[in-house]
Amino acid sequence: FMADYRRMVAGRGEDAMAPLDGESCGGCYQIISPSLLDKLRLGQPVICTSCSRLLYVSDSQTVGR
Repeated sequence: FMADYRRMVAGRGEDAMAPLDGESCGGCYQIISPSLLDKLRLGQPVICTSCSRLLYVSDSQTVGR
């Protein structure tokens, strides 16, 4: 996964990642599917299916449902 991460950051810079905003992508505001939210909850890497940004959860945020 690290190779994919480096490629995304090299191509998009700061726009390669987006925070989770409630249950949507903080970059494009598309609602994230329950299965992808489950992956985030488990600490697995998740890429937004709409804008291809790597999603992350901030320390003060929980992954809701």
